[in-house]
Amino acid sequence: MKIAFYAPLKPPDHPVPSGDRLMARQLVTALELAGHEVAVASDLRAYLREPLPDAIDALQGAASAEVARLTGLWSTASPDLWFCYHPYYKSPDLIGPALATRFGMAYVTAESSLARKVVGTGWETLQDRVQEGVAMAAVNICLTARDRPGLLAAVPDARIAMLPPFLDATAFEKGGVDAPVMVSVAMMRPGDKLRSYAMLAQALAL
Repeated sequence: MKIAFYAPLKPPDHPVPSGDRLMARQLVTALELAGHEVAVASDLRAYLREPLPDAIDALQGAASAEVARLTGLWSTASPDLWFCYHPYYKSPDLIGPALATRFGMAYVTAESSLARKVVGTGWETLQDRVQEGVAMAAVNICLTARDRPGLLAAVPDARIAMLPPFLDATAFEKGGVDAPVMVSVAMMRPGDKLRSYAMLAQALAL
């Protein structure tokens, strides 16, 4: 199957490391290991910090341009499926649903999120677009048990599937090592998170 992959929050080839980028890369790899042909359809980053009308209009304009570009690119043959990773109100998929409808592709989301707290905040228009994607999706893949009830509360007929946690263990495969190996996985950002790492290192030294 030919899969068009899109991560509106942060594309897999973004230069800044993050958990979202890593998860996008691992999903691409997992799909490829399953035998599919995966291509990143767009690098458009749809993330907005604030729901400013001008910023929303600019994002919608950029998304429309991407829809037009991909429509021309796929004039003779389109992918079989559009796979969107992590659409939510600050980073919606404004490209995939239109293309899926136009070309008759299946639409799939992973880690979609719908939040009740956006009511009256200015984010409603973009959350509505995420909700429309959830409703039309052939399946919405949830990575945590918390996401499932949130989607079903807003879209009772949403098609849901759970994906258990996974990781690429290649880096940890060491043959003939007798000593135990400990791995710490967490965010490393200035402030409390970085201080937590320092405290952990001090404790392990004991």
